[in-house]
This record gives sequence, C-alpha cells and structure tokens, in this order.
Amino acid sequence: MKLLILDDHPSIHLVFQALLSDLQFEGSILFYTELVESLKAIAVEQPDFVITDIQIDSRKQLEVLSLCAAQKIPYLVYTSHVNYYIIDFGRNHGMTCFVSKTAPIPDVLSGLRALLSSQSFYCSITRQFLDRQTSADEQIPQVIFTHAEEDVILGQIAGKSSIELSQETHKSKYTVRNQRMSLMEKNQCTMEEVARRYLYWHTNG
Repeated sequence: MKLLILDDHPSIHLVFQALLSDLQFEGSILFYTELVESLKAIAVEQPDFVITDIQIDSRKQLEVLSLCAAQKIPYLVYTSHVNYYIIDFGRNHGMTCFVSKTAPIPDVLSGLRALLSSQSFYCSITRQFLDRQTSADEQIPQVIFTHAEEDVILGQIAGKSSIELSQETHKSKYTVRNQRMSLMEKNQCTMEEVARRYLYWHTNG
C-alpha cells in the first residue's frame, strides 16, 4: 500500500507520520512539498491514497484533485481554506475526505481512517461551515473566472494598478486590461464586486 502526502510545510509531514504510526499504517509514505513534482509522482507511482493541501507556494492549486479523480485515487484534502468553491470542486472530482487544518486531532484521525477504508468524511469544522446556509449565501453569486484571471482579481483586492500587475505577473498591460474586461463581462458587475465575491467564496471560511 502506498500513500502520497503533499504539503509545503515539512512539519505537517511529521504530524501525519506520527498519526499514521498510531493507526499502524504499514504501507510506504511518499512526502512532497512541491506541486509539479507531486503531480509527476502521482502519475508514475500510482499511489493507493493521496493527502493534499490546497495552497502550495501561496497559490491555491486544484490540479492534484483533478489528477486523482482521473486516476480514481481516493484522496483527503487537508487545508485551512474551508470554502464552498473548493468543497464543491472536490465533490465534483471524487473527493473522499475534507479536513480543516484547524480541526481537532480526533477529526484528523477519523479522516485518515475514513480515507484508508475508502469512506467519505468531513471534519466537524467543515460540517459546521456547510450547515451555515444563510440568506447571504444566496444573495452573493459565485464569481466566474479562469485560472489565468485569478492574478487580476488578487491584484484588484490588493489595490494594484494594471501596470504594477503587469510587471509582477509578466503579462502585458493589454492582457491585464482584457482580463479585467472579461471578468466584468462574464460576471456582469464591476471589478470591485468581482473582488467582493471572490473574497466571500474563495478565502478562508
């Protein structure tokens, strides 16, 4: 049995190593801190299970979820970013378990047990988050954007000009401008509203 763990904080690796020892896990464990290397390892090593963070190198990455779904590998998402977008993406891409990094250790152990027995599990914090079906949730639409346009939204949130964003992302100012226009057209709102919707749906719950 082979388990792959992706998290860019080595301390998390040590935590899982200890917890898996408590569960008497006897398979091999592959630890990765970088996204690209972990994607290659999943494709080549064909692990039986995967545990993955979402935010690697300060960016939310969902490629691991897509790859695991394509290869039908049960996986557990272990992240501090508890929001509807990530949970819904996981649900649509074969996610087995979802555990918040702020969840108590018994929840993490329960998530590991569920993963290794191919059962589904949501930690108590995630369940509480999903139970909060307030009227505000219905009134704030989800923002529509591509992966390439996320830089523009983050730049808007940070108050950066198109020139500053162009320099930071190595995109031409015309590309940045066109992406802003595309975001406003798709979402039929201002960039300020795009940023507000992004903050609501795509940051920590």
